[in-house]
Amino acid sequence: MVSKNDNIDEGNTVKSKSNEDGDEDEGNRMSSKSNNEKGKNRNIVNLMEKTRQNELVAATLIATVTFAAGFSVPGGFVADKGPDQGATILKRNTAFRAFVILNTMSMFLSSLSVFNHLSESSSTHVLDTKELFKQMMFSELLISYAMMAMIGAFLSGTCAVLHIDKNLAISACVVPVAIFAHLQLGNNIESLCLAYVKMFRK
Repeated sequence: MVSKNDNIDEGNTVKSKSNEDGDEDEGNRMSSKSNNEKGKNRNIVNLMEKTRQNELVAATLIATVTFAAGFSVPGGFVADKGPDQGATILKRNTAFRAFVILNTMSMFLSSLSVFNHLSESSSTHVLDTKELFKQMMFSELLISYAMMAMIGAFLSGTCAVLHIDKNLAISACVVPVAIFAHLQLGNNIESLCLAYVKMFRK
């Protein structure tokens, strides 16, 4: 005969086994979720690493170009012996002064972006994606301003060299700005057209 106590013991053992199985399943699910999250973080970090490498190349190129432009200034240097020997010929030109300021800004911002890239290495090893993303955005901002300053330095340097022919100097500055404005306007119009098409389809 099977007693009631035996039935109760068997029920308890069955429940305990089911609870253990449930705990194991939950543990496996939690471990799988954690592994998936780690895999996603690793993929995100790898993508960020590629972006950081491209940013480093861009910042290094800008720093190299602006560094070279700082020692081969437009118009050249005074070669005659005297107190002004070695000085820039266009030092009193307003456009040349703008070139020096913008070129220095571009050099400083691109170099700061390189230093910021070096400080990002610690965040990459610990998989701190939020901190890494903030530093990447800061680097992109620095590179954007450095590029704008480099373009401004090129335009002002062109005006300084062409100070005798003002019409050509103005044309050299206006044409690139007009092309950029035209491209931006075209992109805005295209985005507006796509937005209207999506609205009418809905």
